[in-house]
Amino acid sequence: RTALLGMGFSEAITLAFIEAQAAEPFLQGNVAVTLANPLSEKFAVMRPSLLPGLIDVLSHNRRHGRPDVRVFEIGTRFTPAGETRGAAFAWMGLGTPDHWSGARRPVDFSDIKGVVEHLAALAPVSVAFTEAERAFLVRGRAANILINGKVIGVLGQLSTEIGEARDLPAASEVYVAELDLDAVTAAS
Repeated sequence: RTALLGMGFSEAITLAFIEAQAAEPFLQGNVAVTLANPLSEKFAVMRPSLLPGLIDVLSHNRRHGRPDVRVFEIGTRFTPAGETRGAAFAWMGLGTPDHWSGARRPVDFSDIKGVVEHLAALAPVSVAFTEAERAFLVRGRAANILINGKVIGVLGQLSTEIGEARDLPAASEVYVAELDLDAVTAAS
């Protein structure tokens, strides 16, 4: 938490209940954990990932005129197999602070990968990266995060379709990552 705050991220706390449509891209072949009697369709399933809530936080900020946003959340995700603890972060807009050597530039893949590497160094665990394919990430701009050969998370650029479905402009490049904290704790 402190490391992410130090890197300029703001902490978000989002609801564990989300729309089925928002959960769909993050299910990875699992069935959504549905509520028997939800208050509304907006709260019909338990989140399989922390990312849908963070994407909505980015969308809210963008609608209110904030183009540069970094947010994270530490919380619980739900699958039919049970609950897991996770940490996720999302970043859109400019990726670097003003510097004497040049102007600010948009956030990119290497920025989000650098955040994961920094957190791994603090754990301390050794991480590796392999190419990933996820429904919610841009193909070729996504990577699995591995510890001791085991996938413990994913990072990459959010797909335009997912962003547009959550009211983010198509031109907005959004980078996200999510880690399984239970797996990180077991490895440290």
